Amino acid sequence: KSSLMLHIDGSGPTAED
Repeated sequence: KSSLMLHIDGSGPTAED
């Protein structure tokens, strides 16, 4: 999954985080 901003998607740690 694209962990760019969809941190709430359950992808875990994101670039924004």
